[in-house]
Amino acid sequence: MLPDRNVLRQRFIALLVTETQQLAAFISVLQNEHENLMERNLEPLNDIARQKSDHARQLQQLADSRAAILAQAKLSFDRQGIETLLDGKLADIWEKYLSLAMQAAN
Repeated sequence: MLPDRNVLRQRFIALLVTETQQLAAFISVLQNEHENLMERNLEPLNDIARQKSDHARQLQQLADSRAAILAQAKLSFDRQGIETLLDGKLADIWEKYLSLAMQAAN
């Protein structure tokens, strides 16, 4: 028997909210790194590298959890699978996540 899709949706949304917050924090660290590099302030870079690594690890764990929920729902781990699971619910948090992901990639 498959888990109730509404339960999976709620778990997925909770993860997505957490991941969006974590991604925003990661971007803040990237911006801090950029500012320090522009100012040629190299002293804090070791700490910034540690913070980036910590955030990247946490983001990967959250992404793995999202993938597991999608697999339980028998959906693909891609945009279509995510949008199918969300079923139009909280599209704003999904759009915010996508926006932050694009920002982090740049």
